[in-house]
Amino acid sequence: MEINAINPPHDIIMTIASSSRGNSVFARLDGTAVLIDAGVSAKRICCAVTAAGCDAASLSAIFITHEHIDHIRALPVLTKKCAANIYAPEQSAPYIVSNGAGVTPHPPVWSAEIGNIEVRSFYTPHDSDGSCGYILRSQNRTLGVCTDLGHMTDEILSMLAGCDDVILESNHDPDMLRCGGYPAQLKARIRSNYGHLSNAQCAAAAAVLASEGAHSITLAHLSEENNTPRLAYGTTMRELEARGLKTVLNVAPAGECLTIISR
Repeated sequence: MEINAINPPHDIIMTIASSSRGNSVFARLDGTAVLIDAGVSAKRICCAVTAAGCDAASLSAIFITHEHIDHIRALPVLTKKCAANIYAPEQSAPYIVSNGAGVTPHPPVWSAEIGNIEVRSFYTPHDSDGSCGYILRSQNRTLGVCTDLGHMTDEILSMLAGCDDVILESNHDPDMLRCGGYPAQLKARIRSNYGHLSNAQCAAAAAVLASEGAHSITLAHLSEENNTPRLAYGTTMRELEARGLKTVLNVAPAGECLTIISR
């Protein structure tokens, strides 16, 4: 993609939606605009992208972390509005319906040049046929997106280390989950090593990433039944303060956009 050298489009990273009901992240880095996941309505995604000063038709790529509906819901409609290539883990790709648009499968650990950014993926332990996180690297900024994982691994932390901005799952409070109304089988799934990251697990990982120089950490994919923004934020902030670490700490809201950076 050609960029006007005198007045290039500014960088922006924005969560469009983030919860158990739907997830999507928009990023434009060095003039290359992409989505990570498309789990809410196409209308909502297009409106958010337009509000960010872009156009859905100009998206260079859509990266899908895995095949669960809260990450792919918009694709059949969204692909009528844009011709962006869709990339997904090879185990998940056969389950993704995109209204006839091609889905390019990739192995869990993969890298490619898309426009002006380098994209890398890494395996995440989750109960799907294929699940991964993504790192977007431009000349000036690196974004890591890591949600839907039952436990943090050294390999994932190594991949995310050095990212300027990290979007990291803080799905549930263990006490709320234990006392809540979910069936026992679902509770066990969420707590498992292939479920979702708890607030405490997220906080421990966030402290490592802050010590590695993360400028911002955004807590994401909060359960609306088993967590609250206050609990998630407080758990991670206490861990950061206990270790004397400083970073910008955000909580991605479920039903509205959050601009993480715009410069």
